[in-house]
Amino acid sequence: MLQTRWNKPLTALALMVLPACGGGGSGGGGGGTGGLDGSGGAASSSSTRATGSSATASTGGATSGGDGGNGGDGGNGRGGSGDGGNGGNGGGGNGGDGGDGGNGGDGGDGGDGDGGQGGTGGQGGGPMLAVCGNGEVDPAETCDDGGVVAGDGCSEACAIEPGYVCSRAPSICSTICGDGLLRGAESCDDGNPRSNDGCSAVCVLEAGYACAGEPSACGPVCGDGLLIGTEGCDDGNAADADGCSADCEAENGHACTGEPSTCATVCGDAVPAGPERCDDGDTAGGDGCDAACAVEDGFLCAGEPSACAPVCGDGLLRAAERCDDGNTEGGDGCSSTCAREPAAEVEPNDAPGDAGSGPVLRGDGLIGGAISAAGDLDLFRLDLAAASVVRLETFDASAESCEEIDTTLRLLDELGDPIYVSDEAGDLGGIGECAALVVHLPASTYYVGVEEAVGDAAIAAYTLEVHVPVDAGGEAEPNDERATATPLPGGNVVVSGAHRPGGDVDVYAIEVPPWGASLRAEVIEAGAEACGSGQLDSVLSLLDGRGVALATDDDDGRGACSLLDGTGRSPVSPADAGARGLAGGTYYLEVRASDPSAGAAPFDYRLVVTLR
Repeated sequence: MLQTRWNKPLTALALMVLPACGGGGSGGGGGGTGGLDGSGGAASSSSTRATGSSATASTGGATSGGDGGNGGDGGNGRGGSGDGGNGGNGGGGNGGDGGDGGNGGDGGDGGDGDGGQGGTGGQGGGPMLAVCGNGEVDPAETCDDGGVVAGDGCSEACAIEPGYVCSRAPSICSTICGDGLLRGAESCDDGNPRSNDGCSAVCVLEAGYACAGEPSACGPVCGDGLLIGTEGCDDGNAADADGCSADCEAENGHACTGEPSTCATVCGDAVPAGPERCDDGDTAGGDGCDAACAVEDGFLCAGEPSACAPVCGDGLLRAAERCDDGNTEGGDGCSSTCAREPAAEVEPNDAPGDAGSGPVLRGDGLIGGAISAAGDLDLFRLDLAAASVVRLETFDASAESCEEIDTTLRLLDELGDPIYVSDEAGDLGGIGECAALVVHLPASTYYVGVEEAVGDAAIAAYTLEVHVPVDAGGEAEPNDERATATPLPGGNVVVSGAHRPGGDVDVYAIEVPPWGASLRAEVIEAGAEACGSGQLDSVLSLLDGRGVALATDDDDGRGACSLLDGTGRSPVSPADAGARGLAGGTYYLEVRASDPSAGAAPFDYRLVVTLR
């Protein structure tokens, strides 16, 4: 069996033969000497076996064999004449350079023995063996980790494997993180030594990621509750329709925060989602879809963004509805689309005695009529059970505008005598060329007359509206500024006030509904001071929520009284434009004397307000 130099059998080691270097030495023992008297004793002969030792080779050089052992000395003969013993032969050394020949043994005293032959030099050293797996890195090896198993960085042929670096002897091999090769204990290797990309700087899989392939391709794990990389959300599941999609993107109409992500719908983004019953793109209430994206009473909403419209026939007056009588039947004054239906005049109605044959007004009412010929006067009876402020106004057939007609309004007492005429001093009071009268009347019977303004033309169709606003009582002093303004309850009211000398200002707050409206506001008499006499000379201003003036008027009402009117579909004057199309919110009406610096006299007044 082949033995190693450690005298151990080679069974699992790889061998490589290297060139040998030394030769064996020769050595011999010297002969013994003959005895002096009698028969010489036999000379003892001793021989020592030469032993060669093999030095370890340095890098690139061969080792030399050890020197041959010296021959043993001849034994000394005693007595007789025996021949000296022959010197022993030196044994050749194993490997290495050849040893020196052994010296001949000294002759025995008195003997004639010949000196022994010098020993024969040992054999030259044999070829040296490179052994893979012995833990020593030999010249032909790039590593040797003491084993011959591949896959640990040093192969079975003692070569460094791809993806590893090895050093020392025995070799210690480790993986190279960042070379794109997945080796050893690496759980990933994405070809770079950076962290926070799924594979860390020490090639360990980072939390929230999954990696595959070589080099490793890493991406966030959607549904693990960790918000990683390009994920817009991660709610801990891979389900859709909960705000965070199966691809970990926030779903339309949702906003997600936290880790794991908590997702909720975004009210006001125009996308109805989740529990939202509507979303009209804003968070204002009163327009059918409230600030929590719930449908408000009296509305139906549909579409994306939600379009909301009032429900006609539910008895709730909302948005563009001009009336809602709780049903969708026409012919009862409120149509199936919640538009007002005027009652038809009944001819003849040119005299007070004929006015009662047609519709009789006892408060709010709408009548449709026509001026059939030049000089025609239509009279309608008005019965007031209590003193009231009454607004009388004419429109074209639409009951909202005044296109291509020109009217005059007359108010007669119960005897048929004129009390008010709308076009006195050119003050028509209505929109466009239509007429309006706003007056305070005691309880009684009156007659309202409608005629063509010039009296020389027919009118195919007109509408007469009679409206009695809600009495909101009187102002609450102090109310000289917006912070202390007197609130007005609703959009069709009348409130009483008193102006005192010294720069008195009365401020009133009015709420425009969320769906918006246009405003008509007029100052009329409340005491002995009359608009027509100049004793009541007012200025009326409309302010927005910040106190910025939107519109101001001095004398557009009756006489020296003030009127702002932004209502109707017809064009309005530039002075009134700020009162048209108001957005929902709080506004302020300010009443003061026309020229307070001149020491204007005190006066009492009524402020009549209509939103439509």
